[in-house]
Amino acid sequence: SEWVLFTAGRAGRAGRAAKASDADIVAQNVATGERKIVLERGTLPRYVPTGHLLFGRDAALYAVAFDAKRVEARGRAVPVVPGVAVDDFSGNAQYGVATNGTLIYVPETDVGDGQATLVRVDRRGHPQALSRELRNYGGRREQADGSRVAVEVSEADGSTQIYVMDLESGRATQLTFEGAENRGPVWTPDSRDVLFRSNRGDSPSIWRKAADGTGEATHVLDGTDKLFASDVLPNGMLLYQDQGEDSGLDILLFDLAGNGPATPFLATAANEWEARASPDGTWIAYLSDKAGGENWTYVRPYSSTGGGERTVAAILSAAPVWARSGDEVFLLTSPGV
Repeated sequence: SEWVLFTAGRAGRAGRAAKASDADIVAQNVATGERKIVLERGTLPRYVPTGHLLFGRDAALYAVAFDAKRVEARGRAVPVVPGVAVDDFSGNAQYGVATNGTLIYVPETDVGDGQATLVRVDRRGHPQALSRELRNYGGRREQADGSRVAVEVSEADGSTQIYVMDLESGRATQLTFEGAENRGPVWTPDSRDVLFRSNRGDSPSIWRKAADGTGEATHVLDGTDKLFASDVLPNGMLLYQDQGEDSGLDILLFDLAGNGPATPFLATAANEWEARASPDGTWIAYLSDKAGGENWTYVRPYSSTGGGERTVAAILSAAPVWARSGDEVFLLTSPGV
């Protein structure tokens, strides 16, 4: 019988996407559908005629003896090529093996530790560089008209700060200077301010700062270590996530104009997070792990209090992003799931 080898990702923890380091190498029988784990913690397996299985793990290429008839790994996996480029989210190990046994691979760059450029990609997959320098960029959010990006940057001192980058000029304005952790920037509907989560003060909190860098940041609300700003609706309501009192991770609303109060939008026994409002504010896309612990993407009407939920993607996925037209949702998923 024939078997197929592939990478199977595991569900990430609530509020965090699954990583390739959590994935398994799985074999599935084409005829019967039988499935079994061949190796834990591995990505992009390739069987080679020497009777070995090659795979990526922790920025290295590994090999393990493999019984193709029994579809079983034999013995201990050993590293054969260190410093191979392996993406920690997608699991894409950059290597290949020719029919004559020649191995080719992309080495891990010396830039290191997540440093990269910001890139915009069109529907045909053509990239356009948005930043002029390599930095350790984190969560980012585009302004509604696409002219500026608010982005996390990990600094050399170990802190994470928020910057606003003008995409036409390439000029970056630093918004935050206090606190070692400033994350999750989101824009107000008029694009004048950026909200973000910070560890300044006595507890994790959400703050607001003018996008041009002027003035002082103002405090919005406090929360637990699960607190994160998610989006701001056209009506000025802040969508955010935090740990519920009697439930998992919940999605809540906060009236920025009236300075509260906070009210639940979606609070169940499962975890719900990464809420994103459609451009007109009528729909909310979000992640939930209610389907057996896997992070699936759903949408529901903003005005709904009793349902209207629809499944967008029954696959392991990360934060959803709305198209500016409001009729599409883009997702980031792991291969092999």
